[in-house]
Amino acid sequence: MIAIINKLINKISIILMVMMFLMPIITSILILTRSIFGIGSISALRASHVFSCNNFYAWYCLYSET
Repeated sequence: MIAIINKLINKISIILMVMMFLMPIITSILILTRSIFGIGSISALRASHVFSCNNFYAWYCLYSET
């Protein structure tokens, strides 16, 4: 029983890690496509970057800034 719970927790943590890594990439791609079509702008891209830095993605931002 405990082994099953541990496997579930491991799977959930892996999914969360992947999501945390992919979410800023997906949002930036969406904003880039919007800016190409003239709906968004570079300021929106910067705003989303700052917004994502304030959340879980501080390590990702540090990694991407270097």
